[in-house]
Amino acid sequence: MKAEGLPNLETYDVLWTLEQADRCALRLNDLGEKVFIARFNVTRICDKLEEQGLIEKVKCPMDKRGVHAALTDEGKALRKKMWDFYSKQIEEKFSSKLTTEDHEMLMKILLKIGIVS
Repeated sequence: MKAEGLPNLETYDVLWTLEQADRCALRLNDLGEKVFIARFNVTRICDKLEEQGLIEKVKCPMDKRGVHAALTDEGKALRKKMWDFYSKQIEEKFSSKLTTEDHEMLMKILLKIGIVS
């Protein structure tokens, strides 16, 4: 991704997770539980994404101490651009090398461990 001028996978993980959330926003604590990033790094990454205009932090309406990370239109556009590149790489380097049976087994494993539903 770096050679293509795209951010790292941590950025993609945060943007994708927010895009899947209700109203494209999550409390930072909840975001930290859902992403594949060490929880102590979530705030740092979100600070960087906010500086870039990809997310915005807003106070939780119910709990003034809490903060939501909300995906911006720019963040959605970047996530889509990243997926366009990333999905081609997955197909080329991984998926195209698997048989139909391999794909079925992989889906069973991902379902079993809760990665997909």
